[in-house]
Amino acid sequence: MIVAAIAMLTVTGCGTAHPANPLATATNVPANNAFLTNATTACTAALNLLTQRPFPYSDFNQNDPAVSELPAVGAFYDAQKFNHDELAFAQGLGEPTTGQGTWKVFVNLVGQEQTAMASQISAAKAANKTGFLASVKQLAAIESEIDSIAAAAGFAQGSDCILLFG
Repeated sequence: MIVAAIAMLTVTGCGTAHPANPLATATNVPANNAFLTNATTACTAALNLLTQRPFPYSDFNQNDPAVSELPAVGAFYDAQKFNHDELAFAQGLGEPTTGQGTWKVFVNLVGQEQTAMASQISAAKAANKTGFLASVKQLAAIESEIDSIAAAAGFAQGSDCILLFG
């Protein structure tokens, strides 16, 4: 699906096409261990802050949301500071001494995720189910790419950085 969307953007000239596989532009060299350790420590602290305020709508189905619930869900997501500062957080982790190409792809994907989350928040607050569902699909695709590039960068499967960003 992503490849088809990218091909459509390239053919129609709408927007800027991104490579179908973000790993193709990365060096696939993992980041150095000191960077990974420091980043994981920062991600753990951020994740701990996020989990202090759990999602309050246990019956909410993001794949078939009730329109009446969307504004409250949007307000909850909007109140999560991390949803607005995710890119700055990733950039604030610095740059590794090895694996810079892989890390740059990771940070770029985090920026895409933050933009998609802003769209999701706007759609939810406006009770726009179609827009919300489109953002759910977009976020799932980006998060899958983040998981792949994070693994290539050297983060362990299930690490707090993968949980935080992916």
